[in-house]
Amino acid sequence: MDETGFELNTTHRRRSIAPKGTPKKSQTKWPAKDHITVIAAISTQDAPVPPLLIYPGDTLIEEWFNVRNATPNCTATVTHTGFSNAWMTIWWLQNVFDPHTKARAGRNCHLLILDGAGIHTSVRMIQACWEVGIVLLFLPANLSAVFQPLDVQFFRTLKGHYDNELHDHMLGSNASAAIKGLFYRWFQVAWTKTINLHQITTAWRQAGLWPIDRAVMQAITPPCTGCHNPMRQ
Repeated sequence: MDETGFELNTTHRRRSIAPKGTPKKSQTKWPAKDHITVIAAISTQDAPVPPLLIYPGDTLIEEWFNVRNATPNCTATVTHTGFSNAWMTIWWLQNVFDPHTKARAGRNCHLLILDGAGIHTSVRMIQACWEVGIVLLFLPANLSAVFQPLDVQFFRTLKGHYDNELHDHMLGSNASAAIKGLFYRWFQVAWTKTINLHQITTAWRQAGLWPIDRAVMQAITPPCTGCHNPMRQ
């Protein structure tokens, strides 16, 4: 699970220049202007949890997300800033993540992997997970762009598809920003194009989390001081 932001303002396509081999972190960069936050979650094979769209404002307007025959369905809410917060993370856990994964987990525990941001690691968040049998796995601090499958690969592709939808709409228009009511449809198109098996498995594999790949993670195996050394007598 992770959050990312989508701009409503039109921007020209940008190229980031960096030495070869530099991690691609552009997908984790938050927009500086009008934006909508998306909380997304994927499993190792699919995306059973619908995205949560967080609009900026005090009231959620039905026209923003009431799209006829919308597929896939997304959940929508508002915060004053349009960003997620500790309370919203718990709300997402209880009203989005748990209901859509409980049946799949059965009697087994859920495993929720997320970064160590403060809104994820609050005592109330951990308690809320314990109450419904969710096991939390926090990724190392400041290494989300290395170990988080959504940041490593998935969000970049998702935002690319979204930018294409925005660009096509603004082509030939003098408007400098899109209205909130159009975002839902554009995001659905982008999400549908991104949640395929190849894209999801590639994201996990490039992060080295599934299948577990110590080489990708550049993990160093510490010496086992308790192991028997046949060279010692």
